Amino acid sequence: MFLVFGFGVCPKTFDPKIVKFSHTNEAGVFTLSSGAWRSISMNLLQSNDVVVIDGVIHWVVIDSEFDRFHRIITFDLTSENFGEVDLPDSVSRIYPKSLDILKLTESLVVLDYYYGMELACDVWMMLKISVPKSSFTKLFCVKVRCYSCLIGFRKNGQLMHEGDGELEVYNGLGIYGSLFQMASYTESLFLLNHPDSIIH
Repeated sequence: MFLVFGFGVCPKTFDPKIVKFSHTNEAGVFTLSSGAWRSISMNLLQSNDVVVIDGVIHWVVIDSEFDRFHRIITFDLTSENFGEVDLPDSVSRIYPKSLDILKLTESLVVLDYYYGMELACDVWMMLKISVPKSSFTKLFCVKVRCYSCLIGFRKNGQLMHEGDGELEVYNGLGIYGSLFQMASYTESLFLLNHPDSIIH
């Protein structure tokens, strides 16, 4: 059973692609131009949320060899190669915490949930990808009621979270319910009969 799907458009060929993978280390890529699925190799465990930035899909995974470290795996829609974002050591350690990712404008944001005196979340933003280490800066720390309750950012950078059946931005929005999700997207129009045209 496949657990995670990622979708994006190759920035060079403008060919829409879907990537899927599972806990059983199976992965596949579907391209609209071929109309078929292709298998690709990988070695990942426990995939989580998906974020697409600049034609690269990002996933949070747990290192399957040691099961002690979080990793962020990338899949480049152009080259169809997997990569990895290096996390600060304090962020990558797995217990007793949880890690999620979001997108703020066109930057990757890492949510590092942990227990101190109470449940909190450090919010880190990636400044640049480089070798040997990517550059992150800690934006702020938020007290939260539960893991994975921070669900996204508004265009103005305000952090959205759910709690007690409400969707909140530090000031309540008056939106009630029991389950909320939020996804960031870039508005675009892709004309299927004209593969070289994309409108943002």
